[in-house]
Amino acid sequence: MKHVKINSDLGIETFYVEHTDTYGGEANYCWVHRFKVSARTMREALTKVKREIWYAPVPRTKVSNYGDMLRADCVKSPECFFVYYFDADSHGSYSNIKEL
Repeated sequence: MKHVKINSDLGIETFYVEHTDTYGGEANYCWVHRFKVSARTMREALTKVKREIWYAPVPRTKVSNYGDMLRADCVKSPECFFVYYFDADSHGSYSNIKEL
């Protein structure tokens, strides 16, 4: 018999997303925007943040999935995103996190 966990919030999880600049292809952190996002997947969290930052057109990104972390590099702009599962111990101390 297969046990199925019935989740009342439809699998919604909390993710931590950083949006920062790059220099030479590496994250530079000259400036950074931080977000706490409720979404079903990391990609959905990324999409919500991109729509929050840019109204239209939303730039294309090259996404690399590392299992517990997602990195998305903007194709025509020196910017990148990092998406993690939200951890209150690691990410809760930041004061400038915008909730989506």
